[in-house]
Amino acid sequence: MKNLDDKQKQQIKSLEAKLKASGEVNNRLNEALSSVETEKRATRNYNFVQVYKSELMLLRGLIDLSPQSAKILLLMVEKMNKQNAIMIPQDSLQKVFGLKSRSTITKAISVLKKQRWIDVKKVGSMNIYRVNSTAFWQSNAQTKGHVSCFEASLKNCDEEGKKVYDENWKGIKIKSLPVLLD
Repeated sequence: MKNLDDKQKQQIKSLEAKLKASGEVNNRLNEALSSVETEKRATRNYNFVQVYKSELMLLRGLIDLSPQSAKILLLMVEKMNKQNAIMIPQDSLQKVFGLKSRSTITKAISVLKKQRWIDVKKVGSMNIYRVNSTAFWQSNAQTKGHVSCFEASLKNCDEEGKKVYDENWKGIKIKSLPVLLD
């Protein structure tokens, strides 16, 4: 730089300043991109719920046993957060379903608890309903146990140990279909 004239030195300083500014812009763009990618990961698997096929028979049994319980369970599954939890007052459930009696909600929730579809935790005067992640979850199968609050085997028997619900599939065969393309 000793052999450079003042004009050339000014140009070098200007270029160095532009390089520094472009580096700062590049850093801000990388931070923005990282933020967008983080947000995309956070919303992935959020607007749908997964269920094991093996639990669907028990869900049909719940529908037969207590249609109101099944409706409440499906509402909870629809509205639960990524930890399978929802806080909703019983009078709100009563209003949503247009029920005249709160005892209907209480009985339905009791059925869900007995069969382990949900777990209930008290926070002050409010209930937090935690949906069993053995049946329903929103994350991928590998992380569902780390994210959800409640996981237990579902019960398909009453207090005496008798099966609550059973289906007769003996002799019934389901044929596999070829891939159908329009």
